[in-house]
Amino acid sequence: MVCKFLKKRSKREKCSHKYKIIKKVAEHNRKVKKAKKKHPERFRKRAADPGVPNSLPFKDAILSEAAEAKQRAEDARQKRREEAVERRKQLREQKVDAKRNINIGNLNEFIEDARKRGNEFEEQETNTEKQGELTDKSAKAYYKEFKKV
Repeated sequence: MVCKFLKKRSKREKCSHKYKIIKKVAEHNRKVKKAKKKHPERFRKRAADPGVPNSLPFKDAILSEAAEAKQRAEDARQKRREEAVERRKQLREQKVDAKRNINIGNLNEFIEDARKRGNEFEEQETNTEKQGELTDKSAKAYYKEFKKV
């Protein structure tokens, strides 16, 4: 009797499945190729740093200089990032202020503006009271016409 684990799995498969896999692989390769043409910087491999050979005199000094340069570059990048965040924050505040239109100026101007608006509102109310009588009659006429139809 043959053991199950000694039997190898058959490599037979449907042709439709086989060609489907081939088609998918070709499609994937086309997409990758197109992406490489469109964005070559994403697929560019960085050259490996060869390092500092042991035979070089003052190896420790060179390594420490490299570490300091790397730290300075990181600090500069961090500083630029913070400045950009600050600039964006200021721009956002300016936009909000512009939307709110906070240009009141003096308190006296604000008070005068409020009085002027109050007077305009009172005038409008008196005008609507005079027109209110007309609207009642016109509503009455409308309902009469409505009943006819």
